[in-house]
Amino acid sequence: MGALLLFMDVMMPALLKQLGEIKDMLVLVLALVFIVWGLVATFADSWKYGAYGPEIFTGGFALLAAGALRMGILK
Repeated sequence: MGALLLFMDVMMPALLKQLGEIKDMLVLVLALVFIVWGLVATFADSWKYGAYGPEIFTGGFALLAAGALRMGILK
């Protein structure tokens, strides 16, 4: 399915312009989920929410920065 989308992106870029914008927004939403999950895992009193909170937070923050750079929000 991914190869078909990439092929369509090369052959008909105007058709998939909206899809590119949606993918950019999904990356930012996923980054925010990782940031919140990392903060909860770091500061919660129990192991119910997962371990490695600082690593999850750092990964989410890096993903957020990469998405913002890709979208042109950061320069």
